[in-house]
Amino acid sequence: VFFVCEGCNESLKKNQVDKHAMKCANCWAVTCVDCNVTFPEDEYRAHTSCISEAQRYEGKLYRPPKEKTKKNPQEIWTEVVEGAASDVRSAPTALQPFVGKLADYGNVPRNERKFINFVKNSMNIRSESTVSELWAYLSERQQEAQAEQKPAEPSKVTKKSDGQKRKELDEQKDEESGKGNGKKAGSKRLKVVSEEKIVCTTKEEESAPINWAKAICKALKAEPNKSMATKKLKKQVVAALGESVASLSKEELKTAFKAELKRVPKVHKIGSGDGAVWCYGPASQ
Repeated sequence: VFFVCEGCNESLKKNQVDKHAMKCANCWAVTCVDCNVTFPEDEYRAHTSCISEAQRYEGKLYRPPKEKTKKNPQEIWTEVVEGAASDVRSAPTALQPFVGKLADYGNVPRNERKFINFVKNSMNIRSESTVSELWAYLSERQQEAQAEQKPAEPSKVTKKSDGQKRKELDEQKDEESGKGNGKKAGSKRLKVVSEEKIVCTTKEEESAPINWAKAICKALKAEPNKSMATKKLKKQVVAALGESVASLSKEELKTAFKAELKRVPKVHKIGSGDGAVWCYGPASQ
Protein backbone atom coordinates (compact mmCIF):
# COMPACT_ATOMS: atom_id res chain seq x y z
CA VAL A 1 0.00 0.00 0.00
CA PHE A 2 1.34 3.45 -0.97
CA PHE A 3 0.38 6.78 0.55
CA VAL A 4 0.82 10.41 -0.56
CA CYS A 5 1.76 13.10 1.94
CA GLU A 6 -0.88 15.86 2.04
CA GLY A 7 1.81 18.40 2.89
CA CYS A 8 4.41 17.84 0.15
CA ASN A 9 2.77 15.20 -2.15
CA GLU A 10 5.62 12.73 -1.72
CA SER A 11 4.78 9.06 -2.36
CA LEU A 12 5.54 6.81 0.59
CA LYS A 13 5.40 3.16 1.50
CA LYS A 14 3.52 2.33 4.66
CA ASN A 15 6.72 1.73 6.65
CA GLN A 16 8.11 5.12 5.53
CA VAL A 17 5.24 7.30 6.75
CA ASP A 18 6.45 7.71 10.34
CA LYS A 19 9.98 8.73 9.34
CA HIS A 20 8.62 11.17 6.76
CA ALA A 21 6.23 12.73 9.31
CA MET A 22 9.18 13.54 11.57
CA LYS A 23 10.92 15.41 8.74
CA CYS A 24 7.95 17.06 6.99
CA ALA A 25 6.40 19.82 9.10
CA ASN A 26 3.29 20.02 6.83
CA CYS A 27 2.50 16.30 6.98
CA TRP A 28 -0.83 16.42 8.83
CA ALA A 29 -2.31 13.44 6.93
CA VAL A 30 -1.60 10.87 4.21
CA THR A 31 -3.87 9.64 1.41
CA CYS A 32 -4.01 6.08 0.08
CA VAL A 33 -3.06 5.95 -3.59
CA ASP A 34 -5.51 3.15 -4.40
CA CYS A 35 -8.73 4.17 -2.63
CA ASN A 36 -8.11 7.94 -2.23
CA VAL A 37 -9.04 7.87 1.47
CA THR A 38 -7.23 10.43 3.65
CA PHE A 39 -5.93 9.33 7.06
CA PRO A 40 -5.00 12.11 9.53
CA GLU A 41 -2.15 11.61 12.01
CA ASP A 42 -1.49 7.88 12.57
CA GLU A 43 -4.87 6.51 11.48
CA TYR A 44 -3.20 5.04 8.38
CA ARG A 45 -1.92 2.17 10.57
CA ALA A 46 -5.38 0.57 10.62
CA HIS A 47 -5.55 0.65 6.81
CA THR A 48 -4.40 -2.93 6.14
CA SER A 49 -6.42 -3.81 3.02
CA CYS A 50 -7.51 -1.79 0.00
CA ILE A 51 -9.18 -2.01 -3.41
CA SER A 52 -7.12 -3.49 -6.22
CA GLU A 53 -5.85 -1.58 -9.24
CA ALA A 54 -8.31 -3.46 -11.46
CA GLN A 55 -11.23 -2.51 -9.21
CA ARG A 56 -10.18 1.13 -9.26
CA TYR A 57 -9.87 1.51 -13.04
CA GLU A 58 -12.64 -0.86 -14.18
CA GLY A 59 -15.27 0.72 -11.92
CA LYS A 60 -18.73 -0.79 -12.41
CA LEU A 61 -17.36 -3.34 -14.91
CA TYR A 62 -15.15 -4.90 -12.24
CA ARG A 63 -15.99 -8.47 -11.28
CA PRO A 64 -14.30 -9.55 -8.05
CA PRO A 65 -12.49 -12.91 -8.10
CA LYS A 66 -13.94 -15.80 -6.16
CA GLU A 67 -13.01 -15.52 -2.54
CA LYS A 68 -10.90 -18.27 -1.04
CA THR A 69 -12.86 -20.45 1.33
CA LYS A 70 -9.75 -21.05 3.41
CA LYS A 71 -6.74 -18.81 4.05
CA ASN A 72 -3.20 -20.17 4.09
CA PRO A 73 -1.07 -19.89 7.26
CA GLN A 74 0.98 -16.94 5.95
CA GLU A 75 -2.18 -14.92 5.18
CA ILE A 76 -3.51 -15.60 8.67
CA TRP A 77 -0.18 -14.58 10.23
CA THR A 78 -0.03 -11.33 8.24
CA GLU A 79 -3.57 -10.44 9.34
CA VAL A 80 -2.65 -11.28 12.95
CA VAL A 81 0.36 -8.95 12.87
CA GLU A 82 -1.57 -6.12 11.20
CA GLY A 83 -4.54 -6.61 13.53
CA ALA A 84 -2.30 -6.51 16.59
CA ALA A 85 -0.62 -3.32 15.33
CA SER A 86 -3.97 -1.61 14.76
CA ASP A 87 -5.25 -2.72 18.18
CA VAL A 88 -2.23 -1.74 20.26
CA ARG A 89 -4.19 -1.02 23.44
CA SER A 90 -5.18 -4.67 23.85
CA ALA A 91 -1.50 -5.65 24.13
CA PRO A 92 0.39 -5.65 27.46
CA THR A 93 1.67 -2.19 28.37
CA ALA A 94 5.33 -3.18 28.02
CA LEU A 95 4.76 -4.54 24.51
CA GLN A 96 2.59 -1.75 23.08
CA PRO A 97 5.47 0.32 21.56
CA PHE A 98 6.86 -2.73 19.77
CA VAL A 99 3.50 -4.11 18.60
CA GLY A 100 2.66 -0.75 17.02
CA LYS A 101 5.86 -0.77 14.98
CA LEU A 102 5.23 -4.25 13.51
CA ALA A 103 2.88 -2.77 10.89
CA ASP A 104 5.84 -0.91 9.39
CA TYR A 105 7.34 -4.21 8.26
CA GLY A 106 5.72 -6.25 5.55
CA ASN A 107 7.84 -9.38 5.99
CA VAL A 108 7.45 -10.41 9.62
CA PRO A 109 8.41 -14.12 9.85
CA ARG A 110 5.95 -16.59 11.39
CA ASN A 111 8.66 -19.06 12.40
CA GLU A 112 9.68 -18.53 16.05
CA ARG A 113 13.44 -18.71 15.50
CA LYS A 114 13.34 -16.42 12.46
CA PHE A 115 10.97 -14.06 14.27
CA ILE A 116 13.38 -13.69 17.20
CA ASN A 117 16.28 -12.90 14.86
CA PHE A 118 14.11 -10.47 12.90
CA VAL A 119 12.98 -8.58 16.02
CA LYS A 120 16.51 -8.33 17.40
CA ASN A 121 18.04 -7.09 14.15
CA SER A 122 15.26 -5.01 12.56
CA MET A 123 13.56 -3.59 15.67
CA ASN A 124 16.70 -3.49 17.81
CA ILE A 125 15.08 -5.26 20.79
CA ARG A 126 17.82 -6.79 22.93
CA SER A 127 15.81 -7.97 25.92
CA GLU A 128 15.25 -11.75 25.69
CA SER A 129 12.19 -11.58 27.95
CA THR A 130 10.57 -8.85 25.82
CA VAL A 131 11.19 -10.83 22.64
CA SER A 132 9.68 -13.97 24.22
CA GLU A 133 6.62 -12.08 25.48
CA LEU A 134 6.10 -10.47 22.07
CA TRP A 135 6.22 -13.85 20.34
CA ALA A 136 3.87 -15.41 22.93
CA TYR A 137 1.37 -12.56 22.48
CA LEU A 138 1.31 -12.88 18.68
CA SER A 139 1.17 -16.70 18.86
CA GLU A 140 -1.90 -16.52 21.08
CA ARG A 141 -3.66 -14.21 18.62
CA GLN A 142 -2.68 -16.53 15.75
CA GLN A 143 -4.23 -19.56 17.48
CA GLU A 144 -7.45 -17.62 17.97
CA ALA A 145 -7.49 -16.64 14.28
CA GLN A 146 -6.86 -20.24 13.17
CA ALA A 147 -9.67 -21.47 15.40
CA GLU A 148 -12.05 -19.06 13.67
CA GLN A 149 -10.97 -20.37 10.26
CA LYS A 150 -11.94 -23.97 11.07
CA PRO A 151 -15.46 -24.72 9.83
CA ALA A 152 -17.91 -26.14 12.31
CA GLU A 153 -18.23 -29.91 12.03
CA PRO A 154 -21.63 -30.91 10.68
CA SER A 155 -23.77 -32.85 13.08
CA LYS A 156 -23.73 -36.54 12.32
CA VAL A 157 -27.20 -37.73 11.35
CA THR A 158 -27.76 -41.48 11.44
CA LYS A 159 -29.35 -42.50 8.17
CA LYS A 160 -32.05 -45.11 8.64
CA SER A 161 -32.35 -47.96 6.18
CA ASP A 162 -35.59 -48.74 4.37
CA GLY A 163 -36.01 -51.82 6.56
CA GLN A 164 -35.76 -49.77 9.75
CA LYS A 165 -38.26 -47.22 8.42
CA ARG A 166 -40.73 -49.97 7.55
CA LYS A 167 -40.28 -51.60 10.94
CA GLU A 168 -40.95 -48.32 12.77
CA LEU A 169 -43.99 -47.67 10.59
CA ASP A 170 -45.37 -51.13 11.32
CA GLU A 171 -44.79 -50.73 15.06
CA GLN A 172 -46.59 -47.40 15.00
CA LYS A 173 -49.58 -49.01 13.26
CA ASP A 174 -49.56 -51.84 15.82
CA GLU A 175 -49.71 -49.35 18.65
CA GLU A 176 -52.62 -47.52 17.05
CA SER A 177 -54.67 -50.61 16.14
CA GLY A 178 -53.60 -52.85 19.06
CA LYS A 179 -53.29 -55.85 16.74
CA GLY A 180 -50.25 -58.08 16.67
CA ASN A 181 -50.66 -59.19 13.04
CA GLY A 182 -50.59 -55.69 11.58
CA LYS A 183 -46.91 -55.91 10.61
CA LYS A 184 -47.39 -58.23 7.70
CA ALA A 185 -50.31 -56.28 6.26
CA GLY A 186 -48.42 -53.01 6.71
CA SER A 187 -45.37 -54.26 4.85
CA LYS A 188 -47.59 -55.53 2.03
CA ARG A 189 -49.25 -52.15 1.68
CA LEU A 190 -45.87 -50.48 1.47
CA LYS A 191 -44.82 -52.89 -1.22
CA VAL A 192 -48.00 -52.31 -3.23
CA VAL A 193 -47.68 -48.52 -2.94
CA SER A 194 -44.04 -48.58 -4.06
CA GLU A 195 -44.92 -50.81 -7.05
CA GLU A 196 -47.76 -48.48 -8.06
CA LYS A 197 -45.36 -45.52 -8.01
CA ILE A 198 -42.92 -47.37 -10.24
CA VAL A 199 -45.68 -48.28 -12.72
CA CYS A 200 -46.96 -44.70 -12.83
CA THR A 201 -43.49 -43.34 -13.46
CA THR A 202 -42.97 -45.82 -16.29
CA LYS A 203 -46.24 -44.83 -17.96
CA GLU A 204 -45.35 -41.15 -17.80
CA GLU A 205 -41.97 -41.86 -19.35
CA GLU A 206 -43.54 -43.94 -22.14
CA SER A 207 -46.10 -41.24 -22.93
CA ALA A 208 -43.49 -38.46 -23.08
CA PRO A 209 -43.42 -36.85 -26.57
CA ILE A 210 -40.42 -37.51 -28.83
CA ASN A 211 -38.82 -34.27 -29.99
CA TRP A 212 -38.02 -35.23 -33.61
CA ALA A 213 -37.79 -31.62 -34.84
CA LYS A 214 -35.09 -30.67 -32.32
CA ALA A 215 -32.98 -33.75 -33.13
CA ILE A 216 -33.30 -33.17 -36.91
CA CYS A 217 -32.34 -29.47 -36.73
CA LYS A 218 -29.44 -30.19 -34.38
CA ALA A 219 -28.01 -32.88 -36.67
CA LEU A 220 -28.21 -30.63 -39.76
CA LYS A 221 -26.74 -27.59 -38.01
CA ALA A 222 -23.76 -29.67 -36.90
CA GLU A 223 -22.72 -30.22 -40.53
CA PRO A 224 -20.38 -27.64 -42.15
CA ASN A 225 -22.82 -26.94 -45.01
CA LYS A 226 -25.90 -27.66 -42.86
CA SER A 227 -27.07 -30.42 -45.20
CA MET A 228 -27.16 -34.23 -45.13
CA ALA A 229 -28.37 -37.22 -47.14
CA THR A 230 -31.64 -38.80 -45.98
CA LYS A 231 -30.15 -42.12 -44.78
CA LYS A 232 -27.32 -40.47 -42.88
CA LEU A 233 -29.69 -37.97 -41.30
CA LYS A 234 -32.05 -40.72 -40.17
CA LYS A 235 -29.18 -42.68 -38.62
CA GLN A 236 -27.92 -39.69 -36.62
CA VAL A 237 -31.39 -38.63 -35.47
CA VAL A 238 -32.28 -42.14 -34.24
CA ALA A 239 -28.94 -42.34 -32.39
CA ALA A 240 -29.58 -38.95 -30.78
CA LEU A 241 -33.09 -39.90 -29.62
CA GLY A 242 -31.75 -43.12 -28.07
CA GLU A 243 -34.05 -44.82 -25.56
CA SER A 244 -37.08 -42.73 -26.48
CA VAL A 245 -37.40 -44.60 -29.83
CA ALA A 246 -35.90 -47.93 -28.77
CA SER A 247 -39.32 -49.61 -28.58
CA LEU A 248 -40.18 -48.77 -32.24
CA SER A 249 -39.63 -51.27 -35.06
CA LYS A 250 -37.65 -50.44 -38.20
CA GLU A 251 -40.82 -49.80 -40.19
CA GLU A 252 -42.28 -47.63 -37.45
CA LEU A 253 -39.02 -45.65 -37.25
CA LYS A 254 -38.95 -45.16 -41.02
CA THR A 255 -42.58 -44.02 -41.16
CA ALA A 256 -42.27 -41.72 -38.15
CA PHE A 257 -39.02 -40.19 -39.43
CA LYS A 258 -40.48 -39.37 -42.87
CA ALA A 259 -43.64 -37.91 -41.36
CA GLU A 260 -41.80 -35.76 -38.82
CA LEU A 261 -39.24 -34.64 -41.38
CA LYS A 262 -41.97 -33.07 -43.51
CA ARG A 263 -43.37 -31.21 -40.50
CA VAL A 264 -40.16 -29.37 -39.61
CA PRO A 265 -40.54 -25.84 -41.07
CA LYS A 266 -36.84 -24.97 -40.84
CA VAL A 267 -35.61 -27.69 -43.28
CA HIS A 268 -36.15 -28.27 -46.99
CA LYS A 269 -35.43 -31.06 -49.46
CA ILE A 270 -33.20 -30.96 -52.53
CA GLY A 271 -33.53 -33.78 -55.07
CA SER A 272 -35.57 -36.98 -54.86
CA GLY A 273 -35.23 -40.68 -54.17
CA ASP A 274 -32.18 -42.13 -52.42
CA GLY A 275 -30.03 -39.20 -53.54
CA ALA A 276 -32.21 -36.58 -51.84
CA VAL A 277 -30.48 -34.15 -49.48
CA TRP A 278 -32.06 -32.30 -46.59
CA CYS A 279 -30.84 -28.78 -45.75
CA TYR A 280 -31.32 -26.55 -42.73
CA GLY A 281 -32.76 -23.09 -43.50
CA PRO A 282 -35.23 -21.62 -46.00
CA ALA A 283 -35.24 -22.92 -49.58
CA SER A 284 -33.54 -20.67 -52.13
CA GLN A 285 -35.95 -19.18 -54.67
